[in-house]
Amino acid sequence: MKIELQALEHAYPGGDKALDGVDLTLDGNEPVAIIGQNGAGKTTLVKHFNGILRPTGGKVLIDGIDVNERSTAEWSRSVGYVFQNPDDQLFLESVRKEFEFGPRQIGMSDQDIAHRVDSIAELVGLTKKLDVHPFDLTPTEKKFCTIGAVIMMDPSVVIFDEPTCGQDASGNARLARIIERLKAQGRLCITISHDMKFVTANFSRVIVMYHGRVLLDGQAREVFAQTDTLRRSFVTPPPVTRVAQGAGLKETVFSSPRSSTPLLRKGTIVADVIAQIYGIRNVEDARMVIDMGGEHIGVSYGKIKRTPGQLDCERAREIFEGVQPQAVRIGLTVAEDIDEISENLREAMPDVLHLSGDIEGISPAEVAELKSRFPELKIMQAIPVLAGVPLDEQKVMQYVKDYEPVSDFFLIDTKAPAAGDIGATGLTHDRAIDRAIIEATDVPCIIAGGLDASNVAEAIYATHPYGVDSFSLTNYDDDRADTDRCKDPAKVEAFYQGGQRCLRSLSSAMPMWISSCPIRVFSTRSARRSNIRRSASREEEPRRTRPWRWRSSAWMYRSWAPWEMISTGVSLCRTSRMRAWT
Repeated sequence: MKIELQALEHAYPGGDKALDGVDLTLDGNEPVAIIGQNGAGKTTLVKHFNGILRPTGGKVLIDGIDVNERSTAEWSRSVGYVFQNPDDQLFLESVRKEFEFGPRQIGMSDQDIAHRVDSIAELVGLTKKLDVHPFDLTPTEKKFCTIGAVIMMDPSVVIFDEPTCGQDASGNARLARIIERLKAQGRLCITISHDMKFVTANFSRVIVMYHGRVLLDGQAREVFAQTDTLRRSFVTPPPVTRVAQGAGLKETVFSSPRSSTPLLRKGTIVADVIAQIYGIRNVEDARMVIDMGGEHIGVSYGKIKRTPGQLDCERAREIFEGVQPQAVRIGLTVAEDIDEISENLREAMPDVLHLSGDIEGISPAEVAELKSRFPELKIMQAIPVLAGVPLDEQKVMQYVKDYEPVSDFFLIDTKAPAAGDIGATGLTHDRAIDRAIIEATDVPCIIAGGLDASNVAEAIYATHPYGVDSFSLTNYDDDRADTDRCKDPAKVEAFYQGGQRCLRSLSSAMPMWISSCPIRVFSTRSARRSNIRRSASREEEPRRTRPWRWRSSAWMYRSWAPWEMISTGVSLCRTSRMRAWT
């Protein structure tokens, strides 16, 4: 099927021009990715392909036929569209009925429908969920339910709008298999995505949109080599590409030859480092951090005011909603009552809950209870390290042992001796303690405590962490530190560049191959419904071989221990909601 756009324009009621003279041809079965910032016109564009929207100027031709000559219902037989939000498409009482509805409307036989239901259910991983109500499915399963329902119609063109939103690594792998199958069947797959790693792995042709126009259109390697144009359109290349560009490689790099390169073990520098910037108080600062490369937004919040800079639940929810689908949301609390915490979570649900109060105020059993109340919630437990106190005189290793079974992440932070809560002091502690904790546990560890642009690279070298964190030291130094716009862009950028110094050091001393292990910019003492998930429960597979995933429209993922990652350096990069990687 061939889709031709001729000077396509679209203006919404009120005069807002979403498309401005787009000329484009889509043909054959080679998958196509459409990328660009929010508001670039991506979704508006693809909604013209089956008549959901009609041109206000120019033409859309499908196999030479003007889209205006047929109804949307007629076009849906040949051009299937999977909405970003599954709830916009699901309306029947079982997955099976969702699958059967479209084919029955177009006159497909019962025998063909039954055969396709079994085949498509297997493809999308819902064989055992056919008789389940769609709204009883997980968000990931809902997405695959809508994908299956569209593919059931046997369209020649399938359009996915942000299909990786809410997916973990296995979900992304399933999506890749679906795209490959559509290609093998001669069907054209068009995908809108903010997940650059997924784009480069699965699409040879990439279209970049900006302000309703096509800025770039070509092979992925050619497109992602246009760094100035990408920057102008607010598109960030995949993490590994940015690492390679930072190392001075001329070739556009999307992955590393892992099979021919020995893995780095404990005692080596790790490139897989997440940068967290805590203390976000409004959407503008959150988006600023995202634009600089971060996608992980953290907020301290609660109904009861407990700390300076803490937001109420309504404002936290506003930030969480304002960064979708680009960011993973993390919520910080110092409360010690799980009923109070639960009430806050119901008002504003993050992807990750950061417990940063008195560690002995909430027992491991109570943390387990929280996780049972909110099965998709992931826990980041703060581990308090006393400044100036030797390791053998502290309880940190016992805390690690006690909270390891119920924690998805540890944040190792400095605790002032007289303070009840953990962190937000700007104080440093002995990094050898961080290293001891990291080597003693398989839980991913993020280090904090007095980190800024001047010492973050040194801390990475010394500890080999899963992530680094900065809170107060990325705030303004003047009265603005107490306002909603408290984050100093210069300090955030400097912290980012501090991590890049590791890259420059390593790139001169290590082989010129690049790992797909990114470094990301986290933000605030809270994070997002990234959806950090594990691929399997603790009961299903041994601890040391279990992958870790952050799901969001993205999930943070750890194949093995972070020190086992291949790398040449550190890159603090934007991902798509703690996006999964292997």
